[in-house]
Order: sequence, then structure tokens, then C-alpha cells
Amino acid sequence: MNDDTPERTTEERWWPSRYGAGDQLGTLNEITPARVAAAARLVRQGRTFDLGRTLHADVPRFEGRYWQQSLVSSAHIINPRKPAGQPGGWGRNRINWVTELVTGTLQIGTHLDGLNHLQIGDRFYNGFRLEEIAEEWGTNKLGIETVPPIITRGVLADIARYRGVSQMQPGEVIAVADLEGALRAQGVIVTPGDVLLFHTGWGALWDEDPALHLGRARRRHGRGRMARRAARCAEWRRHLELRRGARRRPGAPVRRAADAEREARTVHHGEPGHVHARRRAGLRVHVRPDSP
Repeated sequence: MNDDTPERTTEERWWPSRYGAGDQLGTLNEITPARVAAAARLVRQGRTFDLGRTLHADVPRFEGRYWQQSLVSSAHIINPRKPAGQPGGWGRNRINWVTELVTGTLQIGTHLDGLNHLQIGDRFYNGFRLEEIAEEWGTNKLGIETVPPIITRGVLADIARYRGVSQMQPGEVIAVADLEGALRAQGVIVTPGDVLLFHTGWGALWDEDPALHLGRARRRHGRGRMARRAARCAEWRRHLELRRGARRRPGAPVRRAADAEREARTVHHGEPGHVHARRRAGLRVHVRPDSP
């Protein structure tokens, strides 16, 4: 099959990526060695913050996804029967061990999505097709193994605080004005290569009310609202690109302001914002259980 197949003649061509045909990094291309060095110079106190959640069988999750972890302790029984085994363990030190058996879905809990997770039709980021990259064991391109260590400046947009609440409500959408207002109130500016985090207060429901954490939020997010969020996402990214003069890598196609303007207005009906951003820009989304 090729691009001239009749049923695809009206398909919008949103590839190749501005980082070049064949690229698998997406916006991680913006994290250059200079950006890493600049981020390292920002460290003053050396404090760290854990953004992960503990996985267990009852974590909030989408239908069809699950997590099961079992402890395997049979070595405690078998080791004493091995050559050189003795009561209590194996060898002079009476060594024993336990292991864990894990089955489940990787798209669950806190995780970093690979660019091979979401598609529009059969197209992945940069126009790759499922029929081209699917293997029995996974995909031969865009997998999480392509993600390098991410060391860069982090920016936290405290949307809940900006709105004067401890927690946003189900179905509320973060508009461009909210983001820009929060950043302005905090006195910070997002620049290419930054990691942008949002605080909504929703994570508190992870333990307090798992059903509300996932269920009500999912029911109340309508198609039109998600489409508007996608448009705002594209619009804000367009403003960043125009502000930085559409900075590009050597050899990458020139990105014109008119192209960014058209992209900001073009939203597929019901398309979640992270789908829109990922398929076009290669934006990687660190997913806490706040969103599927």
C-alpha cells in the first residue's frame, strides 16, 4: 500500500515532522547538550521530588488494563535441597531470595508514553504506518527504547493555585489563558527544551476516591470540549514557535508561520489534546494517572 491508495487521497498530510523525515525523538530534539548543561547550572539545593505512583492491583485504570504482581518465594523451600544446601538456605551463607512475577498493561499508572502509543487512523508520529512498524513483539520504530535520558529544566504551572482552588473539578479544561496567566503569576517563561508540568490537585483522588479519579472525569469530558482543548494546545505551541522564530535543526524543513496558523485551526473532531500534539509535533506526555 502507498500514499496513492484511493481511499487515502483526501487524507490530510501532516508529516514529515519539522525535525525531519524518519525522526523518532519528536520534541526531545529540543533538549540539546547546551540545554542539559544550562539545566544543571540551575540546581541550588539538590532536592528531588517523586512524581510516580505505586502500582498495585487496584490502581485507577481504563477498562481492559490491569496490573498483577505476585511474590515467588519457592527458593526458600528448594535451596536447602540443592547440592551444598543446608537447613535454612544454600551454601555456608544459607542464601535465599524472593522474586516478583508481574503481568499487566504497561499503559497504566505513572508512565511516559512512547510515540508508538497513539495513532490517527493507521498513522503514527512522523507518518509511520502500523503496517510498516508492527512486529509480534511490539514496534520496530518509536518505541520507548528510543527515549534518551531526559535531563532539562522543569517548569511547574500551578493551575489550581492560579484559579484559587486546591483541586480542579471534573470536566474543567485548562485554557491557554490559564496557562499563560499561571506562568505570568509565577514569573516564569517556558522555553524550547523545557519540561512543562501541570498541577491540578486531581492526583489527591488517587487514594481518596479512585472511582472519581477516573470514572466521573471520563464521563464528563465531551468530544467538543476535548476538541477545543486540542485547538488550544496547538495554538499555544504555535505562539511558542513564532516567538522563537521557528527555530529548527540543520536540514529540517522550514516551518512557516502560515503552516503553524493552519495547524492551530485544524482539529479532528473529538481529538484529545495529547493526540493532536503527539502526532504532529512528537510531543511526549508524561502520564500520571490524572489522565489515561
